[in-house]
Amino acid sequence: MRKNALDNVRIEVICRDCGTAQGRPIGYFRDHSNLTCHGCGTEIVLENRQFYASIVEFGKTMARLRDPCLH
Repeated sequence: MRKNALDNVRIEVICRDCGTAQGRPIGYFRDHSNLTCHGCGTEIVLENRQFYASIVEFGKTMARLRDPCLH
């Protein structure tokens, strides 16, 4: 996935063990597939394939919102 305007959009990753949320820009996940929870220390591993598919879909949705006549 190439760098684009979505790289600066922040998302919240929530620990399934303790519920602590951590914000990161989408671009962070280009080079990282995991985080350590600040609340409990659990390693949070993201499924990159699903994550990137969600980002692509989000980008398409944002493009439709910017110019609905093109889609």
